[in-house]
Amino acid sequence: MISSKRKNEPDNISLACHRIISTYEGHKQVIHDYKGSEISVSYIENYYFVSYPRFCLVHNLVSTYLSQGSSILEVGPGYGFILLSLKNAGYRVKGAELDVNIPAYSQTLMDEGVPIYPLNIEHDLISDDVRGFDLVIASEVLEHLHTSLIVSVGRIALMCKEGGMILITVPNIYRLENYLKIFLRENICEDFPLNNNPDFTSSADLRTHPREPTMQDLVRAVQSNHLVIVQKGYFSSSLEAKHPLLAKLNPPPLREHLFVLAQKL
Repeated sequence: MISSKRKNEPDNISLACHRIISTYEGHKQVIHDYKGSEISVSYIENYYFVSYPRFCLVHNLVSTYLSQGSSILEVGPGYGFILLSLKNAGYRVKGAELDVNIPAYSQTLMDEGVPIYPLNIEHDLISDDVRGFDLVIASEVLEHLHTSLIVSVGRIALMCKEGGMILITVPNIYRLENYLKIFLRENICEDFPLNNNPDFTSSADLRTHPREPTMQDLVRAVQSNHLVIVQKGYFSSSLEAKHPLLAKLNPPPLREHLFVLAQKL
């Protein structure tokens, strides 16, 4: 079980958090994302709190299977918690992010010398800048896309070298929260936006999760791209952070997220 307990001594993840928060505290003007929503320090602090178990899972998997100095690309690094913590741990890291997201999300990473390449994983050509990595991470990214999961995983796999690996985490559509919603006669699917002209041609639109997968979906997508599964499983992040005991009692198939680590042979 992933622990959300904060250590007394600084670790690479908490150091990354403090560095990222300092970026937003240092801005005299309010920063907004491409949708116009304000990115406040309190929002980032809460995001870090509920995502900390996920960051720990990624960090533990990376440190288990890759030696320091290995090259890592993260697709959709967002604020940069994972990439910056891995850089602090001695890995060579780069990021690939939607161009509309870079001004709002990537400043800390760029200030720390992490190269960030503009990339729309759904449509753009996979250039040499984002190929040949020991590991490619897509953590809570693929559920935002409007393409087949098989196609999306295949494009992620193009970015790692032969013998390299991909690490994917996504929300679990079979999580307990969704069963509770169904019991309460609530819809587990997001509504369409009120905007009359939503942009469904890329992940930069007003719908957050067009499709969340099952473990079977994710395994099928990985195996369809001739990748060999190294490790897979279920985990909770927000529930683990807020209610660790409940998270432990929750059966694995009902946990909040899925992960698969797979190798390209």
